[in-house]
Amino acid sequence: MKPTVLNGSFLIGLPEKKHVPSLYEVIQREQEYLHEWRDFVAKCSSLNQTHRFISENRRAFDQILQPAKDRMHPGFHLAITDGEFDIVGMVGFQGIHLVNNIASIGYWVSQNYAGKGLITHATDWLMQYGKEVLDINRFEIQCRIDNLKSAGVPKRLDFSEEGVLREYEKLQDSQEYIDHVLFSKLSSEM
Repeated sequence: MKPTVLNGSFLIGLPEKKHVPSLYEVIQREQEYLHEWRDFVAKCSSLNQTHRFISENRRAFDQILQPAKDRMHPGFHLAITDGEFDIVGMVGFQGIHLVNNIASIGYWVSQNYAGKGLITHATDWLMQYGKEVLDINRFEIQCRIDNLKSAGVPKRLDFSEEGVLREYEKLQDSQEYIDHVLFSKLSSEM
């Protein structure tokens, strides 16, 4: 997949080896801001782990168009870059149900680039790719019920709010459970 112009100087495409330093640096610099994505942050806690993440992500992307051996595919992530090298965020399919053509979408953006519409544009681009190339029928986004910025993305893209997933996530620091909200959009609604 070649990088594609997303918006102005911003590109979207598969992260490559050349992006390892940039991805690692933004994750380290913004750990506190990105705490909600701690599973992703943990995958990039060292330069070696960041390199491994990018390599595994590429393998997952390369396998998506091969005949399905399993019902589930782990998905893949795309980098949002300012120019060719500086990663400012990511968007991707967190998982793809290959039999039912359902994809779960996840995203994050650097604090310095929040509120500029990058994630909304990137998510819309990803959904078009999913519909046209992967034949995805249903797209899902879920986020913490108190994460209004993240919930704004599916709302701006005219997703339907399906409901609340009660006590869906256990917070590691406080051990309390927090609700998530689930949004969906069908390819026929695009």
